[in-house]
Amino acid sequence: MRQKSYCPAIEVLEDRNLPSGILPPPVVEVENLSLPPAEILPGANGVVLASINLEAIGNNSSRLDELVVLPYGLERLAHNVGQFMLRADLDGQSYNGCETVVAYAQADRETDVVDFRIFRPVWVTPYQSVRLEVVADFYGYLNGDRIGVQTAQAVFRDVWDQEVDSSRVYYAGVSPILHHMKNHVLQVVQWDRGDVGVVDADQKNVTLLELNIWSNAQVFGRVTFMANQGSLQNAQNYRLVHTDWDGSVDKITPVEPINERLFFWFSLSAYHGGNWSIVADISPGNQLVGSSLQLAFVTEEWGMYANDLDKGEALEGFILNGQFGQAGQLQLWAQPHYATVFVIHHAPLPPLAEMPDVFAEPITLALETLPATLQKPVLDAVTLWEFAMFEARQKALDDQRYIF
Repeated sequence: MRQKSYCPAIEVLEDRNLPSGILPPPVVEVENLSLPPAEILPGANGVVLASINLEAIGNNSSRLDELVVLPYGLERLAHNVGQFMLRADLDGQSYNGCETVVAYAQADRETDVVDFRIFRPVWVTPYQSVRLEVVADFYGYLNGDRIGVQTAQAVFRDVWDQEVDSSRVYYAGVSPILHHMKNHVLQVVQWDRGDVGVVDADQKNVTLLELNIWSNAQVFGRVTFMANQGSLQNAQNYRLVHTDWDGSVDKITPVEPINERLFFWFSLSAYHGGNWSIVADISPGNQLVGSSLQLAFVTEEWGMYANDLDKGEALEGFILNGQFGQAGQLQLWAQPHYATVFVIHHAPLPPLAEMPDVFAEPITLALETLPATLQKPVLDAVTLWEFAMFEARQKALDDQRYIF
């Protein structure tokens, strides 16, 4: 509930004895307005933490020169907010809110004080009050669960550019607002192994991609992959393998491709990371689609999911590669070129002498119908055709080996 801490009319009446034509010193009311608590996601930008109204009491005008705000609550501003803005409604149009940025500031690392030095004139006149908003851009990792700010001091200057005495600046309004920070996150980082590798068809235990998964909460989650090059059909027995910090393998999660996607589900304890890798067996030569395979994360928001088992709710929002303007508890750092491009060598065909002669019986039966004088020339011609067919097939396989 709004609480007035003064009676401005008395202050104005005290100035009635000033000589005619001389403006009395300004009197300004700084009122903290009511504001609904915000739900703040990691990386959130443009979050309004406080709304303030400036109003002139009497017939004189003044200009806002400085606004100092302090943390409200237990959490430090400097640990959570990268930048503060002070915005003002200077055009008096309610439809566009506080449309003008009049100051930037950061919380002091030692004192946690936010000191706005106004660079765009904000005049408070007897005819119109001015509304301000304290706006914050948050880091991608949040400390604590509640945060707020409170006005400590507003400094004004009069029309003669003299500082208005602090005794003529009054503070009123509601108590500061505490906002809720959703500080639980799931962070997935792909290791950069961007090179070219060579594997053989039917080769076992090939590490296709490596990553790290970490959370500050107990979560049950999912990451999704696709083939950036080649096809998921070029490997079999996909599994997600977890290696603990001591190098021991303690979790193996198998999965089968669905519509050219790999959906890996996992459970993770709070603050328990380690390395993860996707391991598979290369498919036999007769099952290959093309001659390469490279995995990549599905980087759309639906590609990641996690349920916060501590709070019984799904994590919200998605940030890719720390991109400014995105906010979320699901955070992925990944690039398609970080994963190895595997070139798959097909097993070579056996030499001509070792190839099963699928034509032998039909050719022998056909030759017996010919005159003896023609059988050898025809047999020689058929042998040459078979050899040409083999050469063509061998060349096609050689060409495929160099297609990535």
